[in-house]
Amino acid sequence: MKPEAIVVGAGPAGCSTALSLARAGVNVVLVERSKLPREKACGDGLSPRALDLLSSLGIPIPNQPAINRLVLRTYRDPGRRAEFSCEAPWGACRRVDLDYRMADAAVRAGATLRSCTTAESLIVENGAVQGVRTRGNTARIDELRAPVTVLAEGSVGALLRQAPVVRPPGQQTAYAIRRYFENVAWDEAPAFEILLPIESGSIPLMGYAWVFPVGNGAANVGVGWLPDRTLPIRLRSMLSHFEEHLLQQDCRFAAAHRVGRALGAPLLIGASAAGSHAPGLLLVGDAAGLKNPFSAEGISKAIESGVLASDAILAWLGGRAPLSDYGRLLTERRLTHDQLVPGLPSLYRLLRHVSRDLVPFVRDRTAISAACFAQGEFDFSLRTRGLHLRGHPPSIERATADVKDRVYRLVYRERPFFGAVVAAIGRDPRGCSPCADALFAARAVLPAFDLRSPLLRRAAVCLELARHSAVLLDDLDVDLNESSIDGSRGGGWIAASIAISLGDQLLARCFAINAKLPKPDRNIVATAVVRIMERLTTSALRSNGSVDHETSRVIAAEAARAGALIGGASEDLAEWLALQAEEVSLQVPPDEFARVYLRRLDWSAPHLGAQA
Repeated sequence: MKPEAIVVGAGPAGCSTALSLARAGVNVVLVERSKLPREKACGDGLSPRALDLLSSLGIPIPNQPAINRLVLRTYRDPGRRAEFSCEAPWGACRRVDLDYRMADAAVRAGATLRSCTTAESLIVENGAVQGVRTRGNTARIDELRAPVTVLAEGSVGALLRQAPVVRPPGQQTAYAIRRYFENVAWDEAPAFEILLPIESGSIPLMGYAWVFPVGNGAANVGVGWLPDRTLPIRLRSMLSHFEEHLLQQDCRFAAAHRVGRALGAPLLIGASAAGSHAPGLLLVGDAAGLKNPFSAEGISKAIESGVLASDAILAWLGGRAPLSDYGRLLTERRLTHDQLVPGLPSLYRLLRHVSRDLVPFVRDRTAISAACFAQGEFDFSLRTRGLHLRGHPPSIERATADVKDRVYRLVYRERPFFGAVVAAIGRDPRGCSPCADALFAARAVLPAFDLRSPLLRRAAVCLELARHSAVLLDDLDVDLNESSIDGSRGGGWIAASIAISLGDQLLARCFAINAKLPKPDRNIVATAVVRIMERLTTSALRSNGSVDHETSRVIAAEAARAGALIGGASEDLAEWLALQAEEVSLQVPPDEFARVYLRRLDWSAPHLGAQA
């Protein structure tokens, strides 16, 4: 009987497609070039969404370690860590087992599996794909024809290169490599561990290393990297360096040993609805670039895209919808991120620069970005903090407005999208106390106050950048179950990742400007920035809810303290001014802060005179 559908590739995407079609009574052939079971390069992590999808397909994952924690560590000092709990457990299953179980389910449902069969080329006639040419154990080429073909062969393959689809502008290729270790002495409940940033020499790279438990005292150890053409780095060397790092410095690996060879693979990142189909052809999973643009997780998207592909094929075979309706289904389920993909190259370039600017400042501290994950899902409404300087002396009002304008110009020049977000922060009337007016107001009570001082304004710009960064990071609310605010899947991770990258970009720009200050002032501003971020991080890690009040209090206090110290005030006076700023920030709305703070300082003139 002539097949009605051909699926090339027996990974999670291909198997979920074949299984769903077979259960619906479609005659489907599943083509796999290797003999199952076979190894695949993968981190082996299964998100709650992936587990739900597997369960709905009737594919239980036995003996899987239930993983309820995510641990983020710094690469150089794994002892420094931030830990977060997951409301729903993640799982782990080696791809050699997962793919075999999924393929077996598809065969039992009625799909025909042709293993050890290589799909050599597509058959294209009259502008539509009509099937594939295959080669088995012999040199003979056979034609396998069907009304629809599904490519699920991963990020590389002859058919993907031939596919008559438009590659989404902005699509990127990352690389990952992993190896298994056995006899790992897990000292506590299993957790997914992410180490970042990875480095080559002293240069931070775009990527991360991982240690994932896979049951029975084994671990999946790997490195993922978005290449930089300016750095001639070999992926296997990166993995070897990380493995030695674990064997020598991680006590859990003291008796561990490597098992098998290291496996690596390229990863397409960036999918679009338009690039997911052509006449007679659908792309699913990695072949379509369906990966999280920041973590590169793809199993849940692969399984879900296979189910959606089967829905589109069934509707097409039944005459209810065109085959291209598959693209609409992907978009509705938020699997493609069409608007984000074109900006990926510039976003990744920005993140590379951020890493290189930021890492020297935070290398010996717990990663600022990591701690942001303590707060659940990030909402682009950004409960952000405004700056409306009613009642200020005109000179301070103008100076603060100038600082705001300069911050917007700086950030907008980097990326218009980021500039628009920062501008939105400034317009929101619910914001927390801004830095510039707190710095200027505290500085104004001291002798020789000059608002025109370029050094003072530069310090104010630094602190305003830090404020915007703190606002973004404080506003994060990452749902590790991959459910975003509107109920779509995966959007929470994307939104949070963008917020983190923007927050870090602002910090990096802050440090770059701060470097141009004279050394005493540079140290004062840098200390204020570090204290703001560390105190907010600590608050976020302890809190299950909003930390808005803590944000306002910390920002106001540190900005006032910095302004006083830059003006030459004593430590005692600077501390007193900071305490007054804290109190005012908790008592009045943000747009009233500067006026009330200045009035309080006027009332305290005798006290100030005694300490100045």
